[in-house]
Amino acid sequence: MAKTTSSSLWRNRDFCKLWMAQTISTIGSKVSFLALPLTAVLVLDATPAQMGYLSAAGALPGLLLGLFAGVWVD
Repeated sequence: MAKTTSSSLWRNRDFCKLWMAQTISTIGSKVSFLALPLTAVLVLDATPAQMGYLSAAGALPGLLLGLFAGVWVD
């Protein structure tokens, strides 16, 4: 029976770079998700209706592009 050696992924430089880049990207996305509506309310005195428009404007591109991209990929 052959002995297997376990090598940690954390020793792989490319994996560490990928992991750090993904972590930074995720943190940036979450901060943006919180900061934009908060800025709209606190600085621009946005109404609830305007906040709804802002949320819809954020979700609409992903919805529309996702539908066309799904058809194109299939």
